[in-house]
Amino acid sequence: MLSNLTTRVLLALSLALIAFSAPLQAQTLNVEFDGSLSMCSDTSLNGPVGFSFAAVGETSGADTIITVDLGSQFGSFSVPIPTSEIEAFTSSLAASGGTQTVPIGPLSLDDGSGCYLDGTLTLSVDGGSPGTLSVEAPGNLATSLSTLTTGTRADLLTISNRIKGAFSGRTSGLFSSSNGMTVSGMSAGNGDALRIGAWAAYSYTDTRNDFVTTAFDSNRHSVLFGVDAMHGDNLLMGVALGLDRTDVRTRFNAGEQGVTGMTIAPYIGVLFSDWLTMDATFGYGDAQTDQFRTTAGGARINSDVESSRVFGSVNATATHAIDRLLLSARTGALYATQKDDSFIESNGTVIPERRTNLGRFLLGGELAYAAGNWEPFVGGTYQYDFTRTETVFAPGVAQPRNDDADLLFAVGLRYYGDDGLSGAIEYNKLIGRRNLDEDTISANVRWTF
Repeated sequence: MLSNLTTRVLLALSLALIAFSAPLQAQTLNVEFDGSLSMCSDTSLNGPVGFSFAAVGETSGADTIITVDLGSQFGSFSVPIPTSEIEAFTSSLAASGGTQTVPIGPLSLDDGSGCYLDGTLTLSVDGGSPGTLSVEAPGNLATSLSTLTTGTRADLLTISNRIKGAFSGRTSGLFSSSNGMTVSGMSAGNGDALRIGAWAAYSYTDTRNDFVTTAFDSNRHSVLFGVDAMHGDNLLMGVALGLDRTDVRTRFNAGEQGVTGMTIAPYIGVLFSDWLTMDATFGYGDAQTDQFRTTAGGARINSDVESSRVFGSVNATATHAIDRLLLSARTGALYATQKDDSFIESNGTVIPERRTNLGRFLLGGELAYAAGNWEPFVGGTYQYDFTRTETVFAPGVAQPRNDDADLLFAVGLRYYGDDGLSGAIEYNKLIGRRNLDEDTISANVRWTF
């Protein structure tokens, strides 16, 4: 009786799996059940019960044949499941980090025993070649952290450079006739009038990730426009508005993404002394992602994702001039969080809401030379992530390294004109993240009224 009941219980559990199906490419689906039997005719069967078995799927035409092996005591049996239904499970499993729990019951076994089964299935995947699990994952599950990091860093760096430019002549003691927001004929201490500045900046970032389960290539175009006002000689207040577009080729799932976003960010800069400034920025942005992925069977699965992000930073910069050599050191911190709304893929898969966080300390320095109206410079910033939402895949699948530190190298040229016009061009190289390369080129122009 017990052996017959056990067989029927496992058969009932396997049939329940049809609603969730199983992974492709001959991966092993591990299934464990913890629960209880109740109301059995043979009351000795009432009470806790647990089972485990493995299901291996092999694609055959339009179906995937799930073979359930119950062990030598009970043998095995096969269940055909339409391949199109399988992708819902694999995507959900990837979205939840490789493990999914499914409530079962109360389920009548209907074998004359009167038993009811009630409990929870735990499903996980292992085996298969690296990247097999992520092949069935939507692209944003692997790229959200990169999108958040790259966008936030580029926006904050542009704004911070704007503030630094506004105070440049005051902290170094070197004035051209239009250094930062200093207008012709002014020097530090006599600029009591409210002075307005407008600026525009463009940046292009190329990012390449070559890790097998997260491989992607992306390029981001961003434009920021800003207006600010200098109060006296030591307080700058402004706001920036940005538009950006990121195109991503998600190689790990043979897909693509198009991300269109906007950002608004008020900022403030304060000159505390002739060598020390501080700046703070707070920003909000939202984005729309259109993406698709290609399944192992060649089906194209489309989806749209709406996202929002909030970010902020605080920095302190110290500057010292030796003849025409300008030395500066900078330290600060930033925090950003992005929320990807839940969405439904074109095959009916429901992907839950997801939040990605980034907290980072910054420590850097710069060496510049004041040559008339021109200022070439070189610098570097050490970036340490004190908190970050990591990308994690199921057991048995290759895991990303998730490095927590890097160095951002910078080289560029600034120009301070004689008519209120100034600008800069800069190249940045990210160094020290395994499997990740990133290069950025940016330019800005400023006009002081």
